[in-house]
Amino acid sequence: DLVRQIATGLRCSPEAVVLAWIMRLPQRVRPVIGSADPGRIRACAEADRALAVPTYEHWYALHNSARGRNIP
Repeated sequence: DLVRQIATGLRCSPEAVVLAWIMRLPQRVRPVIGSADPGRIRACAEADRALAVPTYEHWYALHNSARGRNIP
């Protein structure tokens, strides 16, 4: 799974990778964490750290994976 591979490489949670990707969308999306699970909230809190590290290659790989096709 691409998200887990990137998370492992960045040493953060998969939740943080997904949130970091969402926060880098050009539409300036601001996600809301809808969980009461303290573990999941802690995992999501790593998004700030994940935002600082991923490359554009990570972002486009996630984007292509989400779309199911490459950006032309």
